[in-house]
Amino acid sequence: AAFALLGGATVAVCTALVARSKDRNLALWCGGAVAVVVVVADGAPWMGTDVGGILTLVPVLCLMFWALSGRRVRWHTIGLAVLAAAVVLGIAVGVESLRDPGQRTHIGRFFLESADGTTVQDTFRRKWDANTAVLRSSPLAWAVPIIAGAGFVAVASGRFFRRVLPLQSPERTGVTSTLAMGFVGWILNDSGVVVLALASVFLGPYILLLAQARTQQTPGASGSQDGLLSPDDAVPPGSVTTAMSADVTEESALPVGAVVAIVPAKDRADSVGATVRGLLGLDGLERVLVVDDGSSDDTAEEALKAGAEVLKLPENLGKGGAVAAAVAATPDAEAYLLIDADVGEYATEAGTLLAPLLEDRADLVIGVLPSPGSKGGFGNVRRFSRWGVRRACGLDTRAPLSGQRAVRAELLRGLESSNRFGLEVAMTIDSVRSGARVLEVDVPMEHRHTGRSVSGFSHRGAQGLDIARSLWPRLLSPRTRRTGVALLVLAFVVGSYFTASAARPDSVALVPGASRVVLVGIPDLALADLSGGAMPNLAEMAGRGALGWATPRTRGAVNQVSVYASIGAGDRVRAGSQASLAVGPDELVEGDPASVVVSRRAGAVGDGNVLLPAIASVIDNAGTGVDSLPGALGTVLGEAGMKTAVVANSNRLTEDGEQDLSAPAALAVVDRQGSIDLGAVGTELLRTAPSSPFGIEADPEAFAAAVAEAVMGAELTVVDPGEMDRYLAYRSHLVDDLREAARLDALTRTDAIIGSIRDSLSDDTLLIVTGVTPGPGGKLVPIVLNGRGVSGGGITSASTRRPDLVTITDLAPTILQSLGLRAPDSMIGRPVGFTADRPSLESLQRQEDVISGRDDVYGDLHRTFITFTIGFYAVAAFVLLRRRTTPTIERVMGVVALTTATWPISGFLARLVPASYSWGWGSHLVVWVLSAAIAWLALRVSRRPLDALLLVAVITASVTVLDVATGAHLQVSSYLGYTPSVAARFIGLGNLAFGILAGSVLLTCALVVARSDRPRDAWWVAAGIGVVAVVADGAPWLGADVGGVLSLVPALGVMLLLLAGRRVTWKMAGGIILASLVVLGLSIGWESSRPADERTHIGRFFLGDGGFATTIGRKWDVNVHLLTNSRWSWLIVGLGGFVVAILAFGDRWKRLLARRRAESAGVVGLVVVAVLGWATNDSGPLIAGIVLVYLAPLVLLIAVHGPVEDPVLLAPAATDVPDDARTDMSAVSGP
Repeated sequence: AAFALLGGATVAVCTALVARSKDRNLALWCGGAVAVVVVVADGAPWMGTDVGGILTLVPVLCLMFWALSGRRVRWHTIGLAVLAAAVVLGIAVGVESLRDPGQRTHIGRFFLESADGTTVQDTFRRKWDANTAVLRSSPLAWAVPIIAGAGFVAVASGRFFRRVLPLQSPERTGVTSTLAMGFVGWILNDSGVVVLALASVFLGPYILLLAQARTQQTPGASGSQDGLLSPDDAVPPGSVTTAMSADVTEESALPVGAVVAIVPAKDRADSVGATVRGLLGLDGLERVLVVDDGSSDDTAEEALKAGAEVLKLPENLGKGGAVAAAVAATPDAEAYLLIDADVGEYATEAGTLLAPLLEDRADLVIGVLPSPGSKGGFGNVRRFSRWGVRRACGLDTRAPLSGQRAVRAELLRGLESSNRFGLEVAMTIDSVRSGARVLEVDVPMEHRHTGRSVSGFSHRGAQGLDIARSLWPRLLSPRTRRTGVALLVLAFVVGSYFTASAARPDSVALVPGASRVVLVGIPDLALADLSGGAMPNLAEMAGRGALGWATPRTRGAVNQVSVYASIGAGDRVRAGSQASLAVGPDELVEGDPASVVVSRRAGAVGDGNVLLPAIASVIDNAGTGVDSLPGALGTVLGEAGMKTAVVANSNRLTEDGEQDLSAPAALAVVDRQGSIDLGAVGTELLRTAPSSPFGIEADPEAFAAAVAEAVMGAELTVVDPGEMDRYLAYRSHLVDDLREAARLDALTRTDAIIGSIRDSLSDDTLLIVTGVTPGPGGKLVPIVLNGRGVSGGGITSASTRRPDLVTITDLAPTILQSLGLRAPDSMIGRPVGFTADRPSLESLQRQEDVISGRDDVYGDLHRTFITFTIGFYAVAAFVLLRRRTTPTIERVMGVVALTTATWPISGFLARLVPASYSWGWGSHLVVWVLSAAIAWLALRVSRRPLDALLLVAVITASVTVLDVATGAHLQVSSYLGYTPSVAARFIGLGNLAFGILAGSVLLTCALVVARSDRPRDAWWVAAGIGVVAVVADGAPWLGADVGGVLSLVPALGVMLLLLAGRRVTWKMAGGIILASLVVLGLSIGWESSRPADERTHIGRFFLGDGGFATTIGRKWDVNVHLLTNSRWSWLIVGLGGFVVAILAFGDRWKRLLARRRAESAGVVGLVVVAVLGWATNDSGPLIAGIVLVYLAPLVLLIAVHGPVEDPVLLAPAATDVPDDARTDMSAVSGP
């Protein structure tokens, strides 16, 4: 705290000396002297002895004085400042080296008293851990760096701050230096938040005083680009002080024939004729122009019959776009009369609107229609519009939404873009701000009312949204709007950290201190066995201890041998049945004692009581890309001086009556030399039992005695009575009626042995009973923990971050932690933790039922979707290329395309109905019905197919981001998510989920810009959406997706450059790649600050021990395998072929996308993320395929719509179109 106040005050004093002095050189020397005194006071070994202070103050002060001298700060300047800090610190260390060790301060002890550097490393780690602990423990602490960071950005780039703090001014340098010192101090000190907060104390009053002294302009005044536009800032109605208003009112009257009536019409064939006839009878009105805004009825024909000209738009642009097109088509008009197409015969009253304009009493005349009473809505949209107009320009209007208006042409041509039904509000605000005179007059006119029906409320809802979009840029300046987008993004980043943290289960770690650990493995164990009465001892243990699921995934098929080998490796490995041979050292193998064979094969003398002759082949065949090999657990225990033991016998009889030796449980505890210290695996553990499989069974007394002896001498004992192994090997010889009885008998005998083991153990022993392979129809195995260190009823681990779920590879780290040892980084598992609430057997069973239901239909569901989608786009390509379309066919193709685009997110949403997972083929129906419903809703809400596709993309992206920010519950065991049975991922974004996010976000960004009439504002919105997507995908507390960052960031960068109208050069490409690495580096940096046991796989991938290369190799192998074996590769071929066929043949790309810059950027972005997603992820074909699911509908809808065409001006019967109206119609085309 003292350092922060000292540093902040120093910056203020030095800055003030330079700012207030007339002799800058003298002021710089005086300030330098102050700085030297402060640095000595802070860092000298006989004074402050502050290492962090030296490393903070010296570079910041050097750069501050460099800037105060009028020079620019460059990268090499920063390097020299850092070097200066190192020199000062070196001087302090040199002084300390001259002193007696007993008299040294902590500077000397920090740098001089550790030969191997561990003290320095430990201190830096402690400081950083203390710093981050404050942020984790106190949400309010985040406000300090966030507010300070926002201030730094504002000072560096804000236009307002450039006025208040001019560039190269001493004051600006002082503010920037204070912020820089705060941030550097925050990083380098263990109370960094305090340093940053107290250093920033000097900023608030500093900037406020400067603002009062330097600025005389009120933010938000008319024409200002900063802040809110308040009513006090608005130009009052009636003012003619601006140049525009002077030009508008220069002539006192308009020449006859210069007034054009504009009638925007959409599907108004029933009323447009009467409206036109009423207008043609008005005095002073020569032309009536009806704008057919993409009507599907005979609106244009009826208008032509009535005598109006018709401007036929190729697509619906909305009211604002229609009026803009009409204005562009009538360049010589001097005034416009705007009339809605549904007023009918009431159009004859429109002369009331023209009179004040022609008499030069107003520049904008608004017609106030009689109140509709109950025929209208509740007036909410009108009140909102009235508030918006009053807030933006100070005018309080009675009829802000009235479409019946007369306006001077200059005002309408100068109107900034307006969104559809936001035309009237935008026109009023812009007119008042320009100084125009606005007059409201009562007119006895009526128009069609939508009433209080569902369609009426839907219409007014869309109207309100359009008005809000028109008000947004008029109430807020461009910089304020961009700041708002940035704040929303920042709010998501900060908020998602807390929501994701809240979604993780609260747990306590396993308490070390057990003197012994006993692990009992039971193959073919189901959760129902704990409640069926066959295993009362295990059920009683589950009621007292901790209970949950373990996923038994290994390399390849799940079997007892591979699972035990994976437990011993702490990693997923595979092992064959020959690996289960375990014998005593004197047993003959290959004609020699087992000890000799093990020595011959493993290169070491097998001196244990139990040996595995096949240990060398087990290690060699464990699988490619394995970091921790079989035998790792036993080796770590042996190196720590601890003993291991195994008591197991899974022998069975051959047809010759000989026992086939087998003890796969030994793989869980063997070391890498094939040796186990103690235990028993011989026939002495068995007894004859004619009714049991193979006529033998485990002898309970012999097992109990062997276990008791092993536990006395070994810290870890692994037990498997072998009863379930023998049952599994023998069940094919049993008739159906006897199989279940034989299984229950084997479980009962196993449970009896577990009971005797439990009763014989001391209180300081940890007992773990786990299934090895799933029971009938199951996917997971139950696991129960009892005894020392167990402190809760439920289980979890950092591997899964899911309640009631751990992995089989978590057992080795759990055993080591219980015995007070640390697991090697090469082990992928993490120690088991405990949650307070014990799950019920029913809730656990529901979890497995969902997993089983999902796995049962997963393949068929995907196959159905892929086959249907490929077939549909093949037919669509044939129809489009042969040009054999009709409006009906085009509508059907649009609906089906939207349904396929909605299918992926429906696969997640179906998780909200877990009961449907047991419906078999009914599960298919649920997903397709959800897809069709969302597509139908999108079409109902949207006005155009591309707008509907945008809505589908927004829904998809929003659901995906919100799901991952709240714990990714929709992904777990969903049809397109990950599942514990596969155990490829438990948290964050899976590969298919990433493809869904990337495809929908890129599509959203492109269409947001394409459908906006303010492309620059839309670009910033798209950039904000992209940042949110990158955070959702790559943040360690959210998606934790390495490959996603490396593919999504470049794709977004390329697309945003194209959306901005920039070319992607090699220099730009290099910058995009660098940005990707920076984002990934931020994630890695975040992970490096966390304890190793709490890191996600991003941290383990880059910061672990030796896993990087093997993980890359494994991912590439999986990628190549999927490319040739996955059904998603079919989708790549099918949809990729469709896109190429539609866009690549002839000049179709140029014709379809020449005037669709945003859509073409979207196509490029989606292609880039598909290619990079395939290259940087281990399930690349899945990602590429799912991205094409979003690219194909975009291409199809563009192809259906065809090239962007110019509006067509049609003349009424027997009437020639004026030549000037035929010219340059390309200017009329909509966005």
